[in-house]
Amino acid sequence: MKIKLFHRLSKIKVLFYLCILLPGILSAQDCLTFVAIRDTTVFDWNGTRFITINAGDLLNVTASDVDYGVRFNNSGHNELDEFHLIILFGEQGNRLRALAKDFHPLNTEYTFGADIFIDYPMDRRALASRQVAGPAIAVGDTNKMWVPAYYRDVLAAQSRDMLVQLVPTLNLHTDGEFVWYDSTFADIQHGRAMFYNSIIRLGTDTHLPVRNIRRTDFGYIVDCVVSILDRHNPRHPIFPESIFWKIYQPGDSLTLYLHLDGDYLDIYTANDIHVGISYVLDGSS
Repeated sequence: MKIKLFHRLSKIKVLFYLCILLPGILSAQDCLTFVAIRDTTVFDWNGTRFITINAGDLLNVTASDVDYGVRFNNSGHNELDEFHLIILFGEQGNRLRALAKDFHPLNTEYTFGADIFIDYPMDRRALASRQVAGPAIAVGDTNKMWVPAYYRDVLAAQSRDMLVQLVPTLNLHTDGEFVWYDSTFADIQHGRAMFYNSIIRLGTDTHLPVRNIRRTDFGYIVDCVVSILDRHNPRHPIFPESIFWKIYQPGDSLTLYLHLDGDYLDIYTANDIHVGISYVLDGSS
């Protein structure tokens, strides 16, 4: 395949991006440094520029520099409509995107193990027959994912009405043409939790860049930041009964306690707010 433009960096151990602090929201300690754990390729917004980053290279970013977006290949195309959790860096107007799975915090004490990490494959754009206004992503090819524990009860009951009773805002996705369960705005991605060493994603509305991970007898303690691009008190939180989204503001630092118990994961904050319970949904069984 013909590559439009390709830049390669030889083994450079530098910070690619100096933090630009936002007064009143971020302070110096909210600059986050991530290190590449393997050779990887970063890319620009249009898929016209690609740079090789070597294992050990660093990215220095702020708490706003996370997203869920398109992954281009080195030909400048996105033929499969791949979507990944990504880290943004570079100057405004000249931003580059890196795959979150290829990085972890520079000085983290630990990294996530197999007890919590699932090798999330790429998601794919929804079929044309579904409602596709806005960023409509269909769940990718995967056997396992973390979802709210009540999903298990809903699946066991085989009842869509039961899910609406638990999450009434799903009905907001019903209009003259689509009922809520045909809408990509109400599919399972909105209940999925993703735990990367660099970023935690809860549903589609909450992104938590990670500073440090500690291993404990009960699971993990994770120091992180609420992305300043997230909304305070989002319309469709992954755990709608939790007050977490009312308490924490974009840009806030926080510590999460991840309590593992087999296929279940309880998430708490350091000040004992219960974020919610996730369950490993295993599609292979």
